[in-house]
Formats: sequence, structure tokens, C-alpha cells
Amino acid sequence: MFRITVSLAAFLLLSGPVLSGAETGKPDLSGKWAGKGVVFLIEQQGDKIHIKEMRGADPKDEDITELNCVPRGQECAAQDGKDSASASVYYNGPVLVVWKTHGRKGDSVTKQRFSLSPEGDSLILEVMHIDPAEKPEKLVLAKKP
Repeated sequence: MFRITVSLAAFLLLSGPVLSGAETGKPDLSGKWAGKGVVFLIEQQGDKIHIKEMRGADPKDEDITELNCVPRGQECAAQDGKDSASASVYYNGPVLVVWKTHGRKGDSVTKQRFSLSPEGDSLILEVMHIDPAEKPEKLVLAKKP
């Protein structure tokens, strides 16, 4: 009985950091990130993530996409300019993945993958245009104050 208790205690002590490390392995993407004609404002608040994407030098309402989702892969409402959209947000290891269905008729689907550079000072954004199919894009965004 003593051996089982000691084994269980050792397991719990050793697995605690591993289990909590899996949870904290999610990168903190919070901040203002800017690159070629686009600015992302990302806020991670508790179990939700808020992403605001602004396109162009002086974005109008139609140039702003915004979502506020729990990153667990469940569908949530989003705004794409003046149109309603939907999104699904989840972590795939250290990468935040955002699937968006948008467009006037909800006929466009994109997949975005957000990850930090190894130094942590840049945000790498991969955009895959699923429907209609287009060439993928890769942007490197710098953190702004």
C-alpha cells in the first residue's frame, strides 16, 4: 500500500509541470502587429481571443474584420466589413488557426495560421485561400508599441 501511495504521489508531482506546460505552451500573441498594408490587434483575455484585422493605410468599415472567440474550434460570429461572417479558432500546438467563412454571400473560406518567430518579435501569418482557391500568402508582421 505504501508503494502505491508513493508511486501515485511521485506521478502527480512529476506530471503536474508537464500537464500545466501543455496548457501554457500556447503562445501569447497579444499586441499590435503590422505588415504590408495590414494591421492586426490581438487580445487574449481569459479563455477568449479577440482579433481585429485592418487593411489599408486608412481602413474604412469595409476594410475591417473582427472576431471574438473561444479558441476551441467551435463556430463563432465574426464581422467582415459590413457583412456577417463566421469563424472557428483553435490552437494546433504553438500555432493559432483561424478558419473564416465570409463574403457577401458567405462564399469565401480562408484559413489563417498565426505563429511567433523563434525570437518572439515577429508574427508569422500564413493565409490559405480555400474557396475560391488562390495562391497562399505568407506575411511577417512586426510588433508595434
